[in-house]
Amino acid sequence: MSFPMPLMPLFAGFQRMTQVKRYTQAILGQFRSLEITYNAKRDDYHSHFHALLAVPPSYFNGTHDLYIKQPEWVALWRDAMRVDYDPSVDVRIIRANKNREGSDAISSAAAEVAKYAAKPNIYDLPPDALETVIDTLDGALKGRRSFVWTIVENCL
Repeated sequence: MSFPMPLMPLFAGFQRMTQVKRYTQAILGQFRSLEITYNAKRDDYHSHFHALLAVPPSYFNGTHDLYIKQPEWVALWRDAMRVDYDPSVDVRIIRANKNREGSDAISSAAAEVAKYAAKPNIYDLPPDALETVIDTLDGALKGRRSFVWTIVENCL
């Protein structure tokens, strides 16, 4: 089975979104990770990004028009992907992982974003199905950077 959705539109859409003025005004940097999930019941794949976005301290205080509400994120992603439906966009404030001693919000979020390119549930598949899924993922990810950091120079 070949990977049904080319990844190029996903990468190109994210790149387009990061160049929109609304995005560049609010976001100082990002850590983006590609994740691909496989659904054995449907025998299909779902590729999507997880992103950790760095914002200025004033982003949440309401004195500037930096804050991007969830419906606006949906519109930004829809326009960047050039699709005619409202894609799923889940935006949250990061918090420390209370189950990890000494964890702070940033390290918890970075660990969550970076933990895998494919969900570990694929390893529960029978050996022949697992081989097919791994071969498919290998072909889809060949030559791709699954993780990307971008930071605005003066925000550190």
